[in-house]
Order: sequence, then structure tokens, then C-alpha cells
Amino acid sequence: PSHGTIERVSGVDFARIIQPMTHLNGDSDGEVTFKVDIFDPREEAKKKKKMSWLNVAKNYDIIYFNYIPDAWAFAEMGAMARGFGKKMVLDVDDSLWNLKPSNSAYSVYHKGSEALSNFTSICNEVDYMTTTNSYLKNVIAHNTLKKHERIRIFPNYVDLKLYSYQMAFKYNTKITLLH
Repeated sequence: PSHGTIERVSGVDFARIIQPMTHLNGDSDGEVTFKVDIFDPREEAKKKKKMSWLNVAKNYDIIYFNYIPDAWAFAEMGAMARGFGKKMVLDVDDSLWNLKPSNSAYSVYHKGSEALSNFTSICNEVDYMTTTNSYLKNVIAHNTLKKHERIRIFPNYVDLKLYSYQMAFKYNTKITLLH
């Protein structure tokens, strides 16, 4: 993920990107073989190597990342990817164009903000996008220049075999909601 590390990644990024991609690592149909590496800038620092999008762009055919809020970071990555003719795929699981003022991200991504404008431009630049459901696919198509054919639905994936905990059933009429 573009805004996390291996030890500190959001649950959404783990369930949407890291876990499914690790299952694809090494998978091949004879023509294409998946080589999935999870980038961690701290690992690069331990090796005393500066992270280089040049090396990424030379060594991979597709760069698949979650949304990147920094326009300059995307420009650096995008320039290398485009320079080597590589595809960029962006995963988005939020409707940043429709945030309510009560949302903590609203102060950054409100209508007319530079951050939302940059994010929209990044969406327009990538080759493909993935998202969680058809609602978000339509939101992306409505708010960007991205056509429906270039937006794919990649449902959240949780491997339930990893979790053995099951809550005991409690019957009561009390309902607790959290927002």
C-alpha cells in the first residue's frame, strides 16, 4: 500500500490488497505469472537503499496501489511507470467526493479542495481502477473521466479460515448502534 508499511497497515488495505495478492503470488497460466511484492519503505531503509520508482517501473508490468493523497509522490511514481510503459491500477474504497461534514476526512477532501482535485486528477491518470461495489464504481465514473469499462469491482475479501472466534449467540431485544 502506498500509505502504510508491512507492520502498520490498515485493516481495509490488508483485506482488500495484501491478503488477496499474497494468494496470487506465483500463480501462472503459462503466459502470465504473478510476482507480488509488498513494498515497505522501512525495509528499503534497513538495506540502506533509497526507494526508487525507477527500479519498480523497470521490474514490474503493473503497479497496483491504494489511493495516494500526495500529488508529488504520484507524479514521481507515475512518471517512471509511464516512461517504461507500465500500467497503473488504483484501488479506491471511499467515496471522497461525497463526504459529509461530520466525516473526519471532510476537512481535507471537501468539494473545491486541492486534495480532492489532486485525487480526481490521479484517478483520471491511472489506467484502471478497482473498488468495492457497484455504488462506488458509479461514483467514480460520475466524478472522474474514468469510463465504466476501466473500473472493476474487487469485493472485500476476508479469509474466514484465519479466524476461529465465533461469538456466542445472545438473544435479547436490545440493539446497540455505533456511528
